[in-house]
Amino acid sequence: MPCLGSVRCRPGQAPGLAALREVPVLAVLPVPRTEYFAVVPRSSSVYLITSAGQLVASMGTGGSCDTVAACLSPSGRYLYCAGEDQALYVFDVKLAQLEKLIGAPDAATGAKGSKGGEALQLVHHPTRNVVSAVLRDGSVRIYEY
Repeated sequence: MPCLGSVRCRPGQAPGLAALREVPVLAVLPVPRTEYFAVVPRSSSVYLITSAGQLVASMGTGGSCDTVAACLSPSGRYLYCAGEDQALYVFDVKLAQLEKLIGAPDAATGAKGSKGGEALQLVHHPTRNVVSAVLRDGSVRIYEY
């Protein structure tokens, strides 16, 4: 099978990030019914690229919070990213923007969005707008969107 292209994610190229450094890629997710892939590095930005590696759009968490896990809805409309701040970021892939933030840290107290630590994995239900997160402490959180 021939290689169609190679991409290096450099978060310093995205708005709002000061340092140019390489970060590990957590996931490359094919977006259903498109030629795009969602590239999810451990950074505050996620990227939509073509199979040739051309950047289509970038989406960010709006801060310095890194993504630790991600999944797409079965339709490909939403990209769900778990942040190290224990919040769930919901991106509209078609509009390439953050649509909703679930379980955000409390700005006044700094309290985290959920108990149990960082997410290790996100899984989307095949027919409902339900996302499950497996947390570092072994618990499972279920979010409905």
